Amino acid sequence: MREIPHSFCGYISIDDDVFVCSVTGHTVKLLPAHDDSKSIGSSVWNIQRRKAETPEFLFGVDEWNYEIALLRQTDFKDVIGVWNCTSFGAPIVIQSVGNMHGFYEQLTKDWTKFDAIAFVGGNINDVYNPKIVALKRKSRDEINEYANSSSGARTIEIKPFSEYTHTADVIIDEQKIKVTISVSQNSGEENLKTTEIGSLASIIRLEFENPQDFTSIERHYIVIRSALALLTRQNNIGFSVSLHQKNNSGQFVKTGICRVNDGFDDYSKRQYHSVISLGAFTPYLPHMIEMVSKNEADAILSLLPRSNKNLSRITITNVQDLCTALEVEYNKVKGKPKKDSAIEELKKEINSTIAHFLDTHTEIDVYNQTTISSAFQYLDYTLKDKIFFLYNENRDIVDSIAKKWSCPELTLESIGSFVKLRNMKTHSGTIEWGDSDKLYLPLFALVYACFFKRMGLPDSDTKRTVAQIF
Repeated sequence: MREIPHSFCGYISIDDDVFVCSVTGHTVKLLPAHDDSKSIGSSVWNIQRRKAETPEFLFGVDEWNYEIALLRQTDFKDVIGVWNCTSFGAPIVIQSVGNMHGFYEQLTKDWTKFDAIAFVGGNINDVYNPKIVALKRKSRDEINEYANSSSGARTIEIKPFSEYTHTADVIIDEQKIKVTISVSQNSGEENLKTTEIGSLASIIRLEFENPQDFTSIERHYIVIRSALALLTRQNNIGFSVSLHQKNNSGQFVKTGICRVNDGFDDYSKRQYHSVISLGAFTPYLPHMIEMVSKNEADAILSLLPRSNKNLSRITITNVQDLCTALEVEYNKVKGKPKKDSAIEELKKEINSTIAHFLDTHTEIDVYNQTTISSAFQYLDYTLKDKIFFLYNENRDIVDSIAKKWSCPELTLESIGSFVKLRNMKTHSGTIEWGDSDKLYLPLFALVYACFFKRMGLPDSDTKRTVAQIF
């Protein structure tokens, strides 16, 4: 897939003015396209004081006459030491895939609209390995024949699209979207500068009932990236992004490519055997995407590392986030233990007692003059009890992970020691790890198990799926 050059130049139109732009990565510098100092100074002055809602896309053409669009989310800034220049950060850079008459003839609507967005290759290949799902496997006899052949002839066969393409409907932001999982084929013939004879890349495509504006790219990118992060157990996920329109024949044609500033220093290197494969997980992916879009996965996403450097590290922040995620999962459990209703009854009794006290002691306003509200407002079972309940509900899954990595036994006492790590940091600022940090991995797996159960996975599928990434 062709990529946008790291650095390029072009022209951008802003209101009634034209600027020369220099794009390096995601940093954009603008110079007024004027030849006298007074007009240059006026243009810079006006643009830096321009009142326009953000985010907004700024449009123009690059040095090769391709259409470009640059997302602006922040104010224009001075360039230190340069009076006739201004700059801004463009987290999304878009470039058209054509610049000739034939390209524009294919468009069925304005270039700034798209009917589908595709996420291609990168870490998507890890969760849906194109070599495994799309290549036709050779029989043993064929392999032996190749090995004994002196002619050098070889064949590589790819299965029909129908054998590795899956579709489903999802709802994102109350909008019905068709999601397609498949493999794209590149013959390599269009690029004679390389020796590649072809390539395969897995693809996730979102198809919309109504044309979308460029402003929706970021939202759909984040949803898909987050879903893939859950499958990979890392946040630093990367892939290519392209935009497509339906032509008059109802076929999708690529109209634009995107460069997104994800903020990651590196990307996950997990192989297909250590992530959740979409092969068996495909039926559950639409529900996961919908849950992610509704922010129902935020707690677990906060646990995932954002760099490969942190894969073997556990900080107190990780412990705090894990405790929060476990509490979130407990609060979402349906059919909590009967003792939870006893807590509610206790709260009613306390309120009744306070009401009776106020009737007989009008000289004091206990709600405004004492700390009684804060004392009972959050009356609940301790976090260790909540975690222990979740553990008992998923004991088989968690124990298998604990045994696999020789972790200590999970008991009410050991879970309590783990929770104390968070409390010690909060109340005393000191940390005494002991062996409590060794519970992090099985408790992390517990969060995943609870999340997958909320998704509707049967226990057997949940156990198998969690085992893939722990």
